[in-house]
Amino acid sequence: MDVAGEAGTHAAMTLNTKSIFTPLLLSSSLLFACGDSSNSDDGSSSEAGTESESEAESGDGDGDGDGDGDGQSIYDVASSLDDYSTLVAAVDKAGLAAALQDPAAELTVFAPDNDAFADLLGAIGASSLDDLSAEQLRPILLYHVLGQEIDGAAATMAATNGDTVTGLGGSIQLSFDGTAINLDGIAQVEAADVAASNGIIHGIDAVILPSITDVVVSDDSFSSLAAALVAADGDASMPNLVGTLDDNAGDFTVFAPTDAAFGDLVGALPASTGITGLGDFASTQLIPVLKYHVVPGAVMSSDLVAPTDVATLGGTAQITLDGGVQIDGASVTTVDLLTANGVIHVIDGVILPSIADVVVTAPEFEQLAGLVIAADGDAATTPKVGTALDGAAPSGAWTLFAPTNEAITGLSVTAPSGQGLTDILLFHAVDGAAPVFAADALGLDMAAVTTVNGSDITVDGGTAVTITPADGGSATVQTADYLTANGVIHSIDAVLLP
Repeated sequence: MDVAGEAGTHAAMTLNTKSIFTPLLLSSSLLFACGDSSNSDDGSSSEAGTESESEAESGDGDGDGDGDGDGQSIYDVASSLDDYSTLVAAVDKAGLAAALQDPAAELTVFAPDNDAFADLLGAIGASSLDDLSAEQLRPILLYHVLGQEIDGAAATMAATNGDTVTGLGGSIQLSFDGTAINLDGIAQVEAADVAASNGIIHGIDAVILPSITDVVVSDDSFSSLAAALVAADGDASMPNLVGTLDDNAGDFTVFAPTDAAFGDLVGALPASTGITGLGDFASTQLIPVLKYHVVPGAVMSSDLVAPTDVATLGGTAQITLDGGVQIDGASVTTVDLLTANGVIHVIDGVILPSIADVVVTAPEFEQLAGLVIAADGDAATTPKVGTALDGAAPSGAWTLFAPTNEAITGLSVTAPSGQGLTDILLFHAVDGAAPVFAADALGLDMAAVTTVNGSDITVDGGTAVTITPADGGSATVQTADYLTANGVIHSIDAVLLP
């Protein structure tokens, strides 16, 4: 089992049909207590396993379907079987024993045997369970548990249909491999219908790992991150971040902010943004921020041995080591949550890309990025536009009025080069004590603002923000308030010419 995988190119982001995105934002302890399989609200994409109470009571723990495990819980039954001692030890370490002993629960556990855990440990270079933390074990174990009873017959029907079943840790794809029920194309059921007083056990021959998306949507400490991903994917550009991070053909590292981190971000924003909660963010604001937390390829904590820059999908972030690992100043609080398509590191802050990062990585600014690269490629030009917009503004913060691809493509004048191109680009940037958000600009009535190249533009609020150079022409803000670490970006529908 290759947990880390090989780093690759992830320009093409496609939805993997293995998993259906389901917001499992209830706490795992609550889900464990939900025992009514006929009224499950856990988002399962298959109805397989919905059975009557009398049917659920069949089976006696020996696979012949004629008892209830002699009154023993799932935990007790597993503890009595020598082949599942590693699973029991993992459950104990992860603090899940009480949940599997809950007499009110009705659960299905796909139970990896000792050889399955040995294969997993060998694949990740671990000598024993001692090398894995409780935080690492918990999402893996929860991925093997369903909040309802699914017996062998129901699982067979689901596998025949190629259905997914959604459990406490994400969505599992069922299929057939010959005559065996297969889970995620990784594990096979080797012992079905081992009954217990609070559910049913199916022994499997491999440990299955959740995807990054599975972990994010099933861990309630990431509810804000999950909601942000859904909101971002609702944009007309359809970035498909959810599908990308659910695709086991990919390989990623995600620095995942907690709910508290998103709360801190909202609290730090000025009132003029109009953002008082996660629901106030526009999808266009979320997309570059979320992409900035994703690195192509699996980067384990053991790989972070020296300060370095890492190329994310949304720009270049900086890793530092000062009593622990930080990324752009946010501390990594939990490392190496293993998934089928990479690794998650939990961080205590939301990190923001620079203005240059957004310009270079956002598809809507592809043409602008090309002009910046062309201007800065001329050794004689000064200052370097990309370098300036990647750092702090001299007076405090940048405001960039960024022409869209359509604006640049529709430019009717001959494209300048050299210092002339640099001057045009700097004519779109304002250096101020604070960034000018759209709400601030709407309050301006024909106010003159001096750009970085020394020429003035006029900002007229009215019903829309219009930018007018002194020599005529105008541009209107199309999309406002891209949030960055060193200012704000507003996309505009025309190129400003000084």
